[in-house]
Amino acid sequence: DGRNLFSFLLGHWNVHYRNSGRNFSEKINLDGTFGIVERSEADIVGISEILEGQEVNLTEGLRRIGYSHIFFGGGHKTKFGGLTVQTAIASKLECEKRDAGNFPIRNEMGGGGGFVHCYFPEKDIDVINLHLASPKKRELYQSQLNFVNDYVGRFEGNVILMGDFNKSYESMEPSFEGVNFVSEARKTCPTTFGLGFLCKDLDHIFSRGF
Repeated sequence: DGRNLFSFLLGHWNVHYRNSGRNFSEKINLDGTFGIVERSEADIVGISEILEGQEVNLTEGLRRIGYSHIFFGGGHKTKFGGLTVQTAIASKLECEKRDAGNFPIRNEMGGGGGFVHCYFPEKDIDVINLHLASPKKRELYQSQLNFVNDYVGRFEGNVILMGDFNKSYESMEPSFEGVNFVSEARKTCPTTFGLGFLCKDLDHIFSRGF
């Protein structure tokens, strides 16, 4: 439970510093995630910070609540466990995963949690979910921004770009070309009790063509 400070710290220690392996990640309880997704009643959702080994349980749970198309995109590996951190797009609408090329990452904490791109033929929409690196890793962060701008510029039509950008909208507003900010600058991280002074808007949705 990320709202509990002890649980929050213990979870981070297990993921990043314990040589835990897949057996650990398979035991992580995802009921809270499924509850949030189901209550959203969204046709398309983006999920970040998925630990390698969770794919089967996550896929089964999402399919139970109506998400028939689920695709993953890999990011950095955890330092000691060596497990890949991933992002995903889950949809009730038909879609197909597109090859996103080599999204730049670094295998360390804050090295970029992944990039996944799906195309929705019925709606003619390209949807991207991403998790950028820590802005403290300036060179890597800038290379990821350059990658995203170049990538989105390759195809025409309607685009939804969403995910964890690890920066407030105000500080990253000039970073993207040709897309509009459509989500509220809502404080999303952290919700952990005792860390409210760190609360920032880090998760955003952009669009083009709507």
